Order: sequence, then C-alpha cells, then structure tokens
Amino acid sequence: MKQTKRLIGLVLILTLAITTGCTKEGPTAPQPPAVQEPMPTEEPEQPPTEKPETAASERPKTDEPETTEPKEEIDYSKRYQTLLDDYYELIVTNDGWDYPNDGEIGVVEATLGLEPAQALEHIGYTIEDISGDGIPELLITSAHRDEDGQAIGSSVFAAYTYQDGAPHLSFISTARSNYRYKGQGQFHYVGSAGAIYSILGSFTISDDGTTLINQDYYFTHEKDENYDDIAVFYNDKGIWDREESIELDMTLDDLWQLEREQAEEIVEIDITPFSDYTPTRPIDVDLPRVSVDWIEGTPDGEYDEFVVDETEPQVKILLEAITEVEDLRLLALTYEDHPEGQITFSTEELHHLDRLTPERPLVVRLAGFGTIPNFGISYKDKTGATKYYAVTESGRDGSLLLMEFEK
Repeated sequence: MKQTKRLIGLVLILTLAITTGCTKEGPTAPQPPAVQEPMPTEEPEQPPTEKPETAASERPKTDEPETTEPKEEIDYSKRYQTLLDDYYELIVTNDGWDYPNDGEIGVVEATLGLEPAQALEHIGYTIEDISGDGIPELLITSAHRDEDGQAIGSSVFAAYTYQDGAPHLSFISTARSNYRYKGQGQFHYVGSAGAIYSILGSFTISDDGTTLINQDYYFTHEKDENYDDIAVFYNDKGIWDREESIELDMTLDDLWQLEREQAEEIVEIDITPFSDYTPTRPIDVDLPRVSVDWIEGTPDGEYDEFVVDETEPQVKILLEAITEVEDLRLLALTYEDHPEGQITFSTEELHHLDRLTPERPLVVRLAGFGTIPNFGISYKDKTGATKYYAVTESGRDGSLLLMEFEK
C-alpha cells in the first residue's frame, strides 16, 4: 500500500513539472541539463553554403575543358559552281535552237544574236542572301557597266536558293515577264499576256528563298466578250483572273503612271559579269582574245594609236588584249560572195604590231562603219593559227562586235 502511494506521488510530481512548462503557444521543448564541456579549439571560419562565383581563371581545371567549335563557313560559290558553269556554256554557245533548261529562257533571249565575248558582258551574277535566312541566293542578271566600270544589273533572269543539297530554282524572268530588283528582297514586275493584256506587280522573296510572294497585282482585261471596253483589275494573289479580282476606277494612263512611279524604286546591284568568270570545267568555245569598244578621249596609261582614215566624221575605237596576242594586223575588208553562203572577205593590211598586250591597248581612228563590215583585225592564237575578225556594229544596242570569218 505504501509503495502504491509513493508511485502515485511520483506521477503527480512529474505531471506538475510538465504542466508548468506549457503555454498557449504549445509545449516548449525540454532543455537538456547543463553539462560542463571543455572549451572548443578555434577552427577556421566555414565558407557560406552558397559559394560565390569565381573568375574563370580561378575555376578548377578539368581533364576535358568545354570548348565551342567554330561553325564551318560554307562557300556557296562552290555550291553553285556547276550551275555557273552551265550558264557560262549556255551564253557562249547560244544559237537559239536548243530548247533551254528551266530558268535559262531569259538568258537565251537576252543573248541571242550576240557574239560570245559580248554576250558574256551582257549577263552577270551575284550570290547574296536576299531572303535573310542565312543561305545566299544566286541571281542571274542583266549586266552593264557604270561610269566607273563597275558591272551592275537589275533584271533578274533566274534566282536560285540552295536546298536539300542542291540548287533550287525560285523564279525566272522572260522578255514578256520580267522581274527587276528593288532591294530588301523585293521585286518590280512587268508582264504582258497579249496585245491588250498588261500586268504590273510587286513581289517579295519568301523567307526561305524558294518562291515569290505577291503584294500587289494589277492587270488589264476586257470587261465583256466584245473586247471594246478594257478595264484595270487588282488582286493580291498574283493571278491573272478577272473573277478573283476587283475592278478599279483607273484608266490605262493611270496604270502606266503607276508603273513609272514604281519603276523608280528599282536599284542596280553590283554583279560579276560572266566575262570575268572562269569555268571550272573545259568548255569547247574559241573566244576572241581581243575586245573592241567605242572610246572618247584617250585611255588611261600607255597606249598606241593608228589613223586609218582622216575623212570626217571620225570615230575612235579601242582594241584591248584580254591576254597577250602576237602578230596583230589591222585590215581593210572587202566582202566577197561565197558559193556555200558563208561570209568571207578579202583583206588588205593597214597596220601591224608584233604584239598587243593588256597593259598597252591600241586606239584606232577611222571614218565610221557601213552596213557591211569594212574593217577588221587578225592575230595569231596560242597554237600559231591566224584568227580573222570583222568589226561590226550591233543592231541591238550600237555596241561593237568582233565577228569571226574564214579567209
């Protein structure tokens, strides 16, 4: 009985001790008894849990440091090389009879009837990213030279991008459906679908450079079946379809005025003429090694001069060697009939130079040209054979041409 009372008393004492430590916030954890502990030895201050960033030079080296490989720069001139060779061959061998491949019809039309050397000067190319996708497009263009001698052009005969490992034809121009560059990937378009059908439009190259996207498309079309009343229609789909378009309150004169205003946005871009392109494969064509052109004043640097005839009116032409030629002779030509219809001339020597070099051209003064060539040149090629050329004036643009003939 006494043991039972002692046990109950002990429980009451423990209950009072625990209850004394309670608050409204809940029980407070019991504190451990105070124990005398030895003084701790000083230890270095521990760094914070979050380590500050260290300079790159202070970071520990690893066996395989991270490196960023430089991106290989793609030479797209090589990607388009076969295509450029094809165009060069087309230009110098164009006879207008072979049906061209896709994209070539505009070049065939622009060079038909031109001598190879002149045709190479009339067509050029540029490789630049006009779509902004990082892949440069190849533009085959018209070519002429500005007053500083830089080759420039605006008419785009064909445009290509590089896709799936090969050139992709994006669009073409022809004589009756022509795109001219306005810059920033935009093109001015003029087309014709017949005597009474004219087209005026604005296009933008697609983001991937594969096609053109229409912005504006104006065209003329008869209102009814009698063709007496011609109206101007408009759509932004780039289609020649009266049913898909709206008729505008615009006269034909208004349309031509709009065309002139939009044509002012055309820009000339620097290009490389194919006369400056060197094919990467053999092309069987024998081009003149001398160029001929009109000249006013005198050329820069050293030159020779010869007067053929002082009869007025006088003209001056410039003969320049593309590469050095030997035994250059200036010739008076007399046309002769040939039983097989070939063009041939008898010749009389007027002047002789042992050699003509690119560094020292020859200026020739004479009394103009007739319908039938009466002046020519000859020289020896690298094989020692003599080549004969008549100097004639182009009926296309008045420039001078060298027309080869056999003597």
